[in-house]
Amino acid sequence: MKSVSVSFVPLVIMLFLTVTAMKPTEGFNCLVTKLSLLPCLPFLITNAQTPLTSCCIALSYLNSSVRTISDLGAACECLVEAAASIPNLHKDKVVELSKLCNIHVAFPITTNINCGM
Repeated sequence: MKSVSVSFVPLVIMLFLTVTAMKPTEGFNCLVTKLSLLPCLPFLITNAQTPLTSCCIALSYLNSSVRTISDLGAACECLVEAAASIPNLHKDKVVELSKLCNIHVAFPITTNINCGM
């Protein structure tokens, strides 16, 4: 009997393209941000020395999507939640990400950030 296997990667890519093709809603969107930051995972969980260009583009999108104090708090909570769900996360690389991408983000990206600002 033949077994049917479906690769997870094309499904994630399709979901990512679908979500990013949607028109932006008012305010920060955590789901879109989490999906757009998927290209950062190889850098954040392996011994890769530099993030992918697509990761830096996603970080730039995150930075531009934070327009208000409310967005800033939502982005912070979203990233803390996302980081907590990533096994084998190299916490030192989280801190390096904005510097390596040469993107100044509106708040420090660390794993111990206090979102209460």
